[in-house]
Amino acid sequence: MQTAWIPRCWRLVASFALLSALGCSNGSDEGPAHDGERADEAVVVAVLTRGPDDTYQTYLLASEDVPSGTLDLSSALELPDSLVATNGEAIFVGNNELLTLQRYEVNSDYSFSMVGELSLQRYGVDYISNDPLFFSSTKAYYVDAAHGQIIAFNPSTMEITGDLQVPEMLRDDYTTWMGPPQRIGDRYMATLLYTDDAWTATAPDSTVGIIVEDDEDQPIRMLRDDRGVGSYLSFVGDDENFYFAADGLSGNLALAKLQDVPSSRVLRVRNGEEEVDPSFMIDLGELLDTPATFGFWPAGGNSFVVQAWASDVDPEDVLEAGDGGWGKPYYDWMFVDIETMEARPVAGLARSATYNTLRFNIDGKTYLQRLVDDIQRSELYLLNDDATARKVAQTAQGDFWFLGRVVRPKP
Repeated sequence: MQTAWIPRCWRLVASFALLSALGCSNGSDEGPAHDGERADEAVVVAVLTRGPDDTYQTYLLASEDVPSGTLDLSSALELPDSLVATNGEAIFVGNNELLTLQRYEVNSDYSFSMVGELSLQRYGVDYISNDPLFFSSTKAYYVDAAHGQIIAFNPSTMEITGDLQVPEMLRDDYTTWMGPPQRIGDRYMATLLYTDDAWTATAPDSTVGIIVEDDEDQPIRMLRDDRGVGSYLSFVGDDENFYFAADGLSGNLALAKLQDVPSSRVLRVRNGEEEVDPSFMIDLGELLDTPATFGFWPAGGNSFVVQAWASDVDPEDVLEAGDGGWGKPYYDWMFVDIETMEARPVAGLARSATYNTLRFNIDGKTYLQRLVDDIQRSELYLLNDDATARKVAQTAQGDFWFLGRVVRPKP
C-alpha cells in the first residue's frame, strides 16, 4: 500500500469502492470560458473517480442549490486526485499531483477560476489529506500531522507566512493522521490517529485529542484518554461539546482480530474544557449489541448515526481469518440520541456495506452517501434529526467527495 493511498483509504475505505473512470479530458485546471464576474453565492460539489490505470480524477461542479437527481459531469472542472475544502468564501484544492494548495473562485456562470496557488513540496508534504484550518480571511494553518508541523498561510493572497514545528504530535513506530477538524469559537478541535504502516494496529494506550489555536507559542495542546483507541471522527453537538468516536480503526481491528481493543466508544470534551470528560462515555458495543461500528455522522441536536455490524450476523460465519469489515454488506445504520442514550435504526437506509466516513454539512444539514449497484456508483442522502434519511442525488459513476456553499464576501 502506497503512502499516498492511506489517507484516501481511510476516507474511502478500500480501492474497490471506486469504479472505472470516465473517459477523461486532458486534466487541465482551466474551466470553461466565463464572463469574469464572480458569483454572489454557489453550492459546489466534488466527485472522485478512479481510472483503469489506478489514477484518480476530481470533478468540480457549481450550481445554485444542493444537487438533485443524477449529476452530469460533462461541464465539470477536471482536476487530478485532490482534497477539496472551503472557508465559506472560496474553494481550496489540495492538488496531490503538484502538492500545492490552490484557491478557486466561482464565476457567475458557475465555472471556476484559479486565483492563487502555493506549494507545500519544500516542507516534505507527500500527500495533502487534511482540510486547512481557517482562522480568518488572511490567516490559516495547514496541519501536516505526519511530519509534526504546521504551515501558516494567507488564504486570500495564497502566500506562506511561516511554519511551526510541533514534534509532540509524533509517536515512535506510528504514523500520525489528523481527523477532520471541528471549529468551536476561535479554536479548532480534532483527533490524532496513530497507526502502523500496514494499518493493522493503532496506539494501544490512549485516545488522543488536540486543540489548535492561532497561537505561535502554543498552537497545539494534547488531550489523552485510555478508555478507547483509534479515534478519528468527531462532531460538535448543539450543546457545543466536542464528541469523538474511538472505534479501533472503524472496528476493523476487532473483526480481523488484529489487536485486542475495547469496543467502539464515544467520548467528549466539554466546551471550554481542556480534558476529556471522565464522567461521560457511550459504549456502542453494548448499546448496539455489535462487535464493530463504522463512521460517525452528526444527525442534528446531540445525536449521531453510525453503521453497526448487524447483531444477527456472526462475523466468524462470513469473514475469512484476518479479514476485517471494510466493504462487507452486514452493517445496519443506527441512530443514537446522546441525551436519552437510546438507539434505533435509520428509516430510509437499508443494511449495506461500509464504504467511507465522509460527511457533508451544508446549511446546517448533514448528508452522507452509500454505494449501490455493487459499489459502482453513489447515492447522496439527507440525514434528518428524526432518525430518517432521504435520497436527494446520485452519481452515474464516481463518489461524492465534497459538498459546500461559498458566498462572495461583501466589499
